[in-house]
Amino acid sequence: MGPKLAILTHEFDRYHNLSYYMRDFVKLWTLRGFEVTLVEGIKNPPPKVHVAMMHVDLSVVPQEYLDYAKQFPVVLNGNITDITKRAYSQLLLSKDDEYEGKVVVKSNLNAGGFPEERMAKAHPELGIRQRQPSILYPADESVKEPNYLLYDAIQLVPSEVWGHPDVVVEKYLPEQVGELYCARFWLFFGDKDFQYKAFSPNPICKGNIVRRELISEPVPEELRQVRKKLGFDFGKFDYAINDGNVILFDVNRTVTYGHAKSNITSLAAQTLAPGIDFYKPRRSTTTSSVTISGIQNGALPFQFSFSGTKPL
Repeated sequence: MGPKLAILTHEFDRYHNLSYYMRDFVKLWTLRGFEVTLVEGIKNPPPKVHVAMMHVDLSVVPQEYLDYAKQFPVVLNGNITDITKRAYSQLLLSKDDEYEGKVVVKSNLNAGGFPEERMAKAHPELGIRQRQPSILYPADESVKEPNYLLYDAIQLVPSEVWGHPDVVVEKYLPEQVGELYCARFWLFFGDKDFQYKAFSPNPICKGNIVRRELISEPVPEELRQVRKKLGFDFGKFDYAINDGNVILFDVNRTVTYGHAKSNITSLAAQTLAPGIDFYKPRRSTTTSSVTISGIQNGALPFQFSFSGTKPL
């Protein structure tokens, strides 16, 4: 009998339709003998497993899902419940800040608020407020990065932006290589890391990627500290190096391949999947119980005993 895992998603997530890394992880884990159960929603009692992965694709995990997850002995990504920009960004600006330089206006929610928007329209009974403000989707076709607005100075930001609950204003500190913009990506799971960078002529570097390259340099220590502080077990950090400084501009705990799979993203999945070994059950040498070495609720190392469980 192999280690038992559960993947907890929202009842109305599009887990089967989007290119989540987790889906490829599950395939690789199953080949290795892991028993993986997909838990879609919280209507049924939780399965008896050694470890669960919180994989609710919303910026803020609903409280009822957090309460349900408490029934699992160990929940990976159990502590990172809020990934709105206001929860972690060090780039935020307020109207009265004396800042010189370009600024960017973006959604406070992860992924531009698309998961919330889709769920609110399809299931209004959930009471999820639609959060895609029209200011981020201008009719001007010259705007090349929908849901991102760039301004040369903070004074040029429209008055309706300030105080709007669904948008934030941040310092715009890009990384440039020649005429291209560069975005770096650190993906991690357990003790496994994978980094690459993408190049685009677009200032936000979200689309029109012209090439991708692996990153050979070590993961910046600043990012490791942020990961530890936020309590991530699995995720992706988007960042840049600007004037020698590490600029973190996005975090994600339900990571997808983005626009399309590539050799790099496939390699990333193969590299990261063994990160589950950092948490998997191990046979005790003194008792008939099973222990897990890992991170309880994404916070501190621990040993967890499951009495009455057959040894692996």
